[in-house]
Amino acid sequence: MLKKFVIFSFALFLLGVPQQAFAQSNVLILNIEKLFADSKAGKSMISQVQKKQEAIKSQRDKAQKELSDKVQKLDSQKAMMAPDALQAKADELKLEEIAKNQELQQELRKIDAGLASARAEILKSLSPILKDIMNEKGAIAILERSAVLIGSPDVDITDTATKRLDGVLSSVKVEAPAK
Repeated sequence: MLKKFVIFSFALFLLGVPQQAFAQSNVLILNIEKLFADSKAGKSMISQVQKKQEAIKSQRDKAQKELSDKVQKLDSQKAMMAPDALQAKADELKLEEIAKNQELQQELRKIDAGLASARAEILKSLSPILKDIMNEKGAIAILERSAVLIGSPDVDITDTATKRLDGVLSSVKVEAPAK
């Protein structure tokens, strides 16, 4: 009974609130990941990251092949080597593997830093665009799409923001910032 009363009271409240109050609290939605995927600058960023990741994968595969060949060579020579010499050579190969993995991890960290820098550059260019759209639509806020459970497609500004961003920024460079 109390629940019905609360719902009825809320409905009466909503009927009494002028429609302008709702218009003034206009909230827009932006799908930032879609913007990154669809904009020219975002596509440029994604393409560069993929190329850099493929290059690292290629380096990793090459290093693994070289290490595997060395292990096989060592395995074929183990009958002719003293146990201490064999162990020293195996330890050397293990250290070589660790060093190469650390080198590749460092390269991946550089890609991540470059990606973060490129995203920041896109967001910097996007900020005045979003402010303009907010002013045009009389909005008080823009929410990330992932934070909205349900919303009208009319308040999604992703496509508009993407088109405007394409007009001011067509590419970004994915490079780790200088230290």
